[in-house]
Amino acid sequence: MEGLQVQSSLLSHLSRRLGRAAARVMLLSILAVVCTGMAGSAFANWQVSGYFKYVEREFDENGFTGFEPIRPVREADVEIVDASSGTVLATGVTGANGTYIIAVPDTSFRNVYVRVVTRSDYTPDLHIDVRENSSGAAVNYAAVTSTFVDHPPGLNVDFGPGVISIGQGGEAFNIYDQMLMGVDYLALLTGSRPAAAKHLATVWAPDNGITGASYSVGLRKILLRDTAGYDDTVILHEMGHYVIHEYSATDSPGGFHTFALCDEELTLAFDEGFATFWGNSARRIHGIANSHVYLRSNGGPGPGNIVRTADLETDTQYLCSGATSEVNVFSFLWDIVDGVLTPDATPGTDDAGDSIDLDDSTVWSVITGPIPGAVDISLEDFWDGWFLLPAELGTLPALLDISDALGIEYHEDDNEVNDTPALATPVIVNGSSLQ
Repeated sequence: MEGLQVQSSLLSHLSRRLGRAAARVMLLSILAVVCTGMAGSAFANWQVSGYFKYVEREFDENGFTGFEPIRPVREADVEIVDASSGTVLATGVTGANGTYIIAVPDTSFRNVYVRVVTRSDYTPDLHIDVRENSSGAAVNYAAVTSTFVDHPPGLNVDFGPGVISIGQGGEAFNIYDQMLMGVDYLALLTGSRPAAAKHLATVWAPDNGITGASYSVGLRKILLRDTAGYDDTVILHEMGHYVIHEYSATDSPGGFHTFALCDEELTLAFDEGFATFWGNSARRIHGIANSHVYLRSNGGPGPGNIVRTADLETDTQYLCSGATSEVNVFSFLWDIVDGVLTPDATPGTDDAGDSIDLDDSTVWSVITGPIPGAVDISLEDFWDGWFLLPAELGTLPALLDISDALGIEYHEDDNEVNDTPALATPVIVNGSSLQ
């Protein structure tokens, strides 16, 4: 049996029962099944191994670059399945490099295959999943290997590589990986990943008919538009809303907003600006190239395909002033924590006028400290909260440089020498001098 190879036909958009839940089974490249040797007893337990990866799409300020690297499917559920009955024989998870090694307790001849699922039930401290439906029992995504026909008990099997392609499930596994990146950023900030009570799901399918992205607060669900499977910063932006609701507070009324709108309601601008800042920071902290770029695409193949983009570092596209612009909010927050080591368009240097480079924990201390106690939360509350923290003393000049460049003036101007009424500068209104 050693060296035997079996290939199966490709599977696409099939539905297969996963015990208590279902999965949309997506296409894998054809997989070789390699027998690696018999165990000591003819009816002993056996071991299965292999690895799963997916195709990613990289982007920069010009949209998708056309480069599509292969990334590991990390910390996702793996199941060994009896193809005839659908019985799950053994479970495990993929490692950081996408590999899995799972012991299977079994004494029967079976037709077996392996599937990887966009959920984290078998990782005790990870509570995320990607599903195609927004209500009812979760229908997650799965990619399956070829089936080993008449597998004899005791025979170890290496299923080899499984690569999940664009348009055949790569989107779902990319979304899962972005969520994993987000919870690991949270673990850096808080000391642990979110608990089971904070389980987060993302709902996505290429045919759901969803045309926008949003976060459902009570359900802890991100709803992604059908074309957003590779819009990494959009996924992480929506996670930013999850973060502010679960770990801080917001007074945002929600509703229409866009980067080009200069006069958003103050609390809305802060909420949306923070979400973008948080999402791109998750990429920055993981060393992802072009972490300063926010991209919304139309989902089309090949290079480009921009719908909306922003550079968190230079803020040159949107000429707004003040804290009623979400672009100014995320640019202000970004400048506090980015520096010469930020993986952006200018590696080794920081942008002009930005003389501060602090740890992400500084911003987080304000978001989780003073912000929840504020009323009508806006960027001004962040500014005031910042200077309530002793560790931030001495940073005023640097923050003034950043805020002044964005037209955010949280300091005295020439008409505000101090708070003494007798020294107030007269203002002429209808021919009369007022103080």
